[in-house]
Amino acid sequence: YKRFAGLMVQLLHKMKIKASENGTTLMKVIKNPFSQHLPVGSRCYGMSCQGRLYSPSALIKELVPLDPNDATAGKGQVCFIIGAMATGHVTVEDHPYIE
Repeated sequence: YKRFAGLMVQLLHKMKIKASENGTTLMKVIKNPFSQHLPVGSRCYGMSCQGRLYSPSALIKELVPLDPNDATAGKGQVCFIIGAMATGHVTVEDHPYIE
């Protein structure tokens, strides 16, 4: 946990985290709305501690296609939004792109 906490502090202070070996950017803070950074046609699902409880493996099997390049699957790419804010909740009213 200490390493994770340190990385999150670095992310908030420097706005990005780089790899130590080659300087590749691993994570960076982006401006809102982040929906402009998502692939076109991707489906977004919001998660919250107050939502319905699902088995993670069953949810993934249902939502994520086996082959992401398979156009016949009709599901496309999937984005999971995890409600990890200090205050407030992930709501469809605030984020209309969430299914």
